[in-house]
Amino acid sequence: MTTSVLLTKKSAWSFFYRFGLFDPVIPINYDLSIKGAFEALAPKPTNRVLDVGCGNGRLFYHARSWLAEGGRLVGVELSKGGAESARYRTEQLGFADQITVKQGDMRQLKELELGVFDGAVSHFSIYMLQTQPERQAAVKQVGNLLKPGAKFVFAVPSETWSVREIFADACQVESKRSDINWLHSAFRQWVVYPMTAIGFRDLEKGLDEDLFHRYTPEEITEHLTKGGFEDIQIERIYGGNGYRAVARKI
Repeated sequence: MTTSVLLTKKSAWSFFYRFGLFDPVIPINYDLSIKGAFEALAPKPTNRVLDVGCGNGRLFYHARSWLAEGGRLVGVELSKGGAESARYRTEQLGFADQITVKQGDMRQLKELELGVFDGAVSHFSIYMLQTQPERQAAVKQVGNLLKPGAKFVFAVPSETWSVREIFADACQVESKRSDINWLHSAFRQWVVYPMTAIGFRDLEKGLDEDLFHRYTPEEITEHLTKGGFEDIQIERIYGGNGYRAVARKI
């Protein structure tokens, strides 16, 4: 998949990024998956972390406590809208001096001269590359930027990823929330989610046509092993619609 095609596929997301609409409309289970990815990384305050395909920097929000302790983070995002929104978020959160956002291609990380990292997260980003060699190369490039023993958290769609299942699970999670009132929860379930699902159906079509890729545990293990990782632990997330793998750089 060429960069121009990949950018076209992300154009709708870039619109939501630019106008601050991404955070309010994403399903709660997806946001919890982002939070879970950072928690699985569990970086030390002295660590430098890479967020591959950072989008609008939603992970930065979940990294606030760690950043307050002195953590440093670099986000890489292909879309201009996403990169701009991520930079704006660093200012909103008050961590512009600790977070660097680079607009660039995850297949060309070496060219961005990012330096070396103590850990990395790729949350639902590498799966957007069309071919297995591209996806494998991206994992390997991440590995090349990590110190030996560094942790990599790799989240991707599962082979059972489906819009219907994602939003059924999201509504269940919404119904149990205690941080918002019932009216807000009902609004999200009955108004916001049906609109969000329209965009997700386009993503599902891309997965069905293998423009994007659903992973099996075996593929995840193969990619990570060939990318120079070991101690691979895989678990189902996202209401069964995704996998999160945690591995260490050899």
